[in-house]
Amino acid sequence: MKKRLAAILAATMVLGTAPRAFAADQITVTVDGEKVNFEDQQPVNIDNRVMVPVRDVAEKMGWEVTFETYPGNTLVDGVFQDERHIIIQKTVDVGRDLGRNFIYLTNITMETNSILVGNSGYYAEEEKLKATPVVQNGRTLLGVRDIAEGLHADVVWNSATQTVEIKTKPAEQFAYYKELLDYVDRYAEVADAPAEPEKVKTDSLTVEEKRQQIQEQYEAEQNAKSDEYAEEVIDLINKEREKAGLHPLQTDETLMKAADVRVQEISSKFSHTRPNGENYISAATEAGYPSSYVGENIVARADSPERAVKDWSESKDHKKNYMKSEYTYTGVAYLYDKDSEYGSYWVQLFAD
Repeated sequence: MKKRLAAILAATMVLGTAPRAFAADQITVTVDGEKVNFEDQQPVNIDNRVMVPVRDVAEKMGWEVTFETYPGNTLVDGVFQDERHIIIQKTVDVGRDLGRNFIYLTNITMETNSILVGNSGYYAEEEKLKATPVVQNGRTLLGVRDIAEGLHADVVWNSATQTVEIKTKPAEQFAYYKELLDYVDRYAEVADAPAEPEKVKTDSLTVEEKRQQIQEQYEAEQNAKSDEYAEEVIDLINKEREKAGLHPLQTDETLMKAADVRVQEISSKFSHTRPNGENYISAATEAGYPSSYVGENIVARADSPERAVKDWSESKDHKKNYMKSEYTYTGVAYLYDKDSEYGSYWVQLFAD
């Protein structure tokens, strides 16, 4: 099963068993023939897996690495537990200037020991990492094979020399590159982007002005459907719950107001953490909802209610969230922002 996601966030917490580390001869890692320099944490062999500081290797491969913490949906003693994400991304040149960047992105979730690989327009199904991440000396270590393959590179282990050899590839050879080009074409159609950047007069408007006009019109048309889209999402989610023998969710006006606030927030900061640093639950509390048992699903780039629900349904954690029997009420909001990173944004809140 493949996921056509744009960008979705899920949350769950699992505890793993303690890894066993073994002493070994010094391990060398090379990227395209150049040695990776490790300063405060050397590669180690843990349970017969070579583990390396993720930032040192990924950055040597030409990728950017960020660490983020999102509030999860797992309650422990009444407190929602956080989960840690390692987000590795690379801007790719698709040979077309459409006024935005296109990226490849790999998202690793520490608590679920999972990896999600894709690009601006396509994500594969989430998979388990071959080696469980660990933290040593304040550095996050991942299996070197997980890093290399997750970043579309070839990797070879030379046991005789205790060397890991990583060979990177051009973006054109990355997995899902055709899907990225298909997405670029769809984006160009919506944006009415010119094939060439020069300005040409068309009906007294430059090409850039014409494109801006079309984008503004599309944005207005999409946002005019926000209430209709919200109702469709609730109906589609309830059909999924009905299949599982669960009671339907009821629309709650307070949660609808909170969802409206959250969809504005995620258009500028796509995260379960609000721009002010608070948990998303505080949006429901501020709107006047009396319970703190609130769940949230968010998704971006989905171009219809059907696509939004499909993306959630194809994600184990998102589907588990909207299928909880404890939930009775819901609120949904949709927003299209032509000037934002992802365009379309969806929020669904759930509560008891």
